[in-house]
Amino acid sequence: MKIQTKTINQTTKYFCEFLLYGLKYFFKIDCKFFISLYSKIIRDFLKFFIEKILQASLEILLSILEFYN
Repeated sequence: MKIQTKTINQTTKYFCEFLLYGLKYFFKIDCKFFISLYSKIIRDFLKFFIEKILQASLEILLSILEFYN
């Protein structure tokens, strides 16, 4: 069991180092691309979220108006 655990730990360590190296490499090259992509995703999410909140509040107001009429 010790040999297997040691091998798994080494493999995990090397894999994590490989991922970190890849992330550093890609962020060095395409940092502006990632920033623009994330800002677009956040902007689209906020737009969707605000639209849903406005739609729900309008439906609530309409149901209140229908109830009182």
